[in-house]
Parts: sequence; C-alpha cells; structure tokens
Amino acid sequence: MRRSDESKSPGVVQRPQVSRVSEFLPPEAPPAVSERLRTLNNAAAPAVPAAGATPAARIDETGACGITWAQAAEKVEISAKLEQLPAGMAFGEDFPEPIQYDAQRKLLVYRGFMTTLSYNYLRKLSRDLGYIAAIDEVNIKSTMAVYEQPAPRRGWLWGLGGLALAAAAIVLFFVLRHGH
Repeated sequence: MRRSDESKSPGVVQRPQVSRVSEFLPPEAPPAVSERLRTLNNAAAPAVPAAGATPAARIDETGACGITWAQAAEKVEISAKLEQLPAGMAFGEDFPEPIQYDAQRKLLVYRGFMTTLSYNYLRKLSRDLGYIAAIDEVNIKSTMAVYEQPAPRRGWLWGLGGLALAAAAIVLFFVLRHGH
C-alpha cells in the first residue's frame, strides 16, 4: 500500500514497489548480470515430465525427485495450510514428487524429506504467493523433522549399569561380612 505525499512520516524512507529483480540493477550493471536476471525474470515454470518416464529421466529432465505419492506411502507426511491450489495446477498419481493437495482439509501434504532439487522444482511450478508460502513451510518442516528425530533410547544401557552396580554391591557385602 502506498501513501500519498501528505501522509508521509518524517524520516521514513519510501521504497518503490518493484515487480522484477532486474529493476534493482543500476544502469551501469555488467551485461552478463543484466542478461542473467532477464533470463530469471522470464523463466517459465518447469515442465511436468511425461507419464511413464523413468525416475532417473525425471530427475535429469525436470529436477523432480521422481518418486510418486504412492511410492512414498511409508514416509512421514508433512503439511502446510493452503486455501486452494493455483488455477490449473493438479498433482496426479504419476506426478514426480510425493505431494498432494487435500481440498477438504485445505492442506498441501508432502511425504518424506524434501530435497533442495525437489523444493526448487515445486517452487517454480507457480508464482502464486499462497502456494509458494505453503511450499516454503513444508520445506522448513521437512528439514526440521530430520533434525528433530528423538535420540535413540539407551535405557537398556542404564539398566545394565544399575544391575552391574547392584551385583557389585552384593558381592562386596558378602566379602566384607564373611571375610572377618
């Protein structure tokens, strides 16, 4: 939201609204930088691989992981709130990422750990801000889930140590009592 000149607060710097990254460049920017940003601004969303493409071909062609929703059935599910998928977007059974949209619960659900390649692939599918925010949230939750795994239980080790200590105490008791 832009303010009119009368309502500007003193000392507040008004930043122009920028719709493309290349608008940030100074006129003297090197041509290679300008060209790269122009390419990024005009980049099309990645193509969805053809049904039946092998997982290895899917990775090479699109950057997707090549694992479908059904193939990732045993993995943990991570979700983020999303009111609706962007127009024209659908995740079919042969979609090369383990992702689905649950329209009833309004959740974007991903199965397993989201790799950087998967994140980049999914993020480029749409420029819808709600979708991008949901993909970002799923990516963060996916990473956190890996690092927040509970530590392996070592209760048996404490039990074994306690048992050894009790046995040593009993032996010491009998040695001291019957030794005199």
